[in-house]
Amino acid sequence: MLRNENWDCPAEHLLTPEHAEYQLATEASDLTFLVFNGNAEKMIQLLARIPADNRGRLVAVGTGNDADLMVQAMRHGVQDFVDALELEQQIQDALERYLKSQRNGDMAGKVIACLPACGGAGTTTIAVNLACHLAKIHQSTALFEVRKRGGDAASLLDLQPEYNIADLCHHLAKLDETFFRSLLCSHSSGVDLLSGPIHYRDGDTVTPDGAAEAVRMGKLQYPRSVVDLDHPYSLATEQILTKVDLLLLVVRPEFAALHNARELMEYLQEIGVAKENLKVVVNRYTGKYDIPQKQVEEVLRVEHLLVLPEDAKHVTLAGIRGIPAIIGQRGSIFSRQLKTLATEVEQCCTQPVELVTT
Repeated sequence: MLRNENWDCPAEHLLTPEHAEYQLATEASDLTFLVFNGNAEKMIQLLARIPADNRGRLVAVGTGNDADLMVQAMRHGVQDFVDALELEQQIQDALERYLKSQRNGDMAGKVIACLPACGGAGTTTIAVNLACHLAKIHQSTALFEVRKRGGDAASLLDLQPEYNIADLCHHLAKLDETFFRSLLCSHSSGVDLLSGPIHYRDGDTVTPDGAAEAVRMGKLQYPRSVVDLDHPYSLATEQILTKVDLLLLVVRPEFAALHNARELMEYLQEIGVAKENLKVVVNRYTGKYDIPQKQVEEVLRVEHLLVLPEDAKHVTLAGIRGIPAIIGQRGSIFSRQLKTLATEVEQCCTQPVELVTT
């Protein structure tokens, strides 16, 4: 079938899982089809052992009604699926998607996550305003709330989402581009929001696989995606942290907050977040009674901080109005510094960086 589509696939490239493991351990592949035919356990084990640099694009071939298999495969890096019951047409479609991904490779979206190192860090405010400014640059930006309870981003944008990330997790097996887009709530700025759960009882339904898939879809469909995280040690958050292009660790300039931030930075290193992909943002900085920036850099062992000033008047007013400060109060000190932060974020995203994972 691949030959009929003018693809070079010699007989020696048709491999058993055992031979494929050796082949992919020693030689990189641009495109690999994995046929799940009563050997799902072996194939999942194979996926776990393929070196990341040698994977290329992974396409699973199986039956479309096997939701558990699809989720496991996605968790191990599979990027596309072919239904064995409609093999000929779906192979053609998969090859077209592969070619499209190759043509658009240089335009792949970047994902920026905002993670609080302490309570009251103001992460959601930063994420919302950053997303709005990036949308102005790129025409559109995705904003995801990966939280036990969301809704704050929607309030800051004066939106009333019909769906949230819990709905994505509930229907993960049927997630495609159309369904994914239907879950988002659009803002006039160009931001498309996937809200966190509105009710606490839905918080436990936010799964690591769902969070990871939201990020993957955002990366494929948007120039920039911003992720608003809450609990740094949850499985869902960990899935995000090892997949983003840039992580903004938000901290307040207080002793206890800096202590938490230092411990959190050690944890991030342990789970595989590269130091060069981590930027520390000091929020609500007054410069009068706070710990000096130089001391913050020494405590956290960083050479450069991103600083956002205390601007309670304009930030609070923006929240009441449901109009982000970066839109409604562009001249405020918070908005001016947020633009500076966004410029540095863009510089990081346009430079080639490597995210180390474990």
